[in-house]
Amino acid sequence: MKNTIVLLTLCSISMFIIQSCIDDTCIEKQTITVYDPVYEDIATVRAAVKPGQISEPNQHGALYYYDDYLLISEPGKGIHVYDNHDPKNPKNIAMINAKGNKSLAIKSNRLYIDNFTDLFVFDVSDMDNPKLVKRVDDVFSDHYITKDGKIIVDYITHEETVDIDCSSGEFLIDFNDNVILDNNGTLRSTKASGNRSINYSNNTVGVGLS
Repeated sequence: MKNTIVLLTLCSISMFIIQSCIDDTCIEKQTITVYDPVYEDIATVRAAVKPGQISEPNQHGALYYYDDYLLISEPGKGIHVYDNHDPKNPKNIAMINAKGNKSLAIKSNRLYIDNFTDLFVFDVSDMDNPKLVKRVDDVFSDHYITKDGKIIVDYITHEETVDIDCSSGEFLIDFNDNVILDNNGTLRSTKASGNRSINYSNNTVGVGLS
């Protein structure tokens, strides 16, 4: 009888340990920054790349110097053109709206700029009056156009506390069916479909600055 009680006790302990191992999970609460994408129609984005109203930049990205002119790319807005013939008195003379611009180059009075997925070419033989002469769509593959013709132009951020399964060493968080964060910390749009990638190069005669 005593042996039977001991055996039953050991079996109960073993079952408890097994059940505990089965139920054991690693859930960790983390407060993270969520990036909710802002979409715009790609046709609207492309049509907006054109000369606009002159304004002073609040911040700058790429800088480019060409034939005594200074071009300043302002993230989320476009390119400011300054006449720098008199360095002590630079004159703000033109503006090109291009909210997706990151880099620029000039060769033979042709200004080449990126705007999200596309390459734009402006005639800047008259810097006061830049004129669009060509657009090449889907040159750059680091942005994505959705199946319904929209592109992410910005992100709105907010803080959110989520449960993360830390037992596997990898995680994937889905934010409102729009953006997911993988274990490499990469943000991706679940609505986006990739564009074709085109390799291109050109020689420039201006000077890129940082």
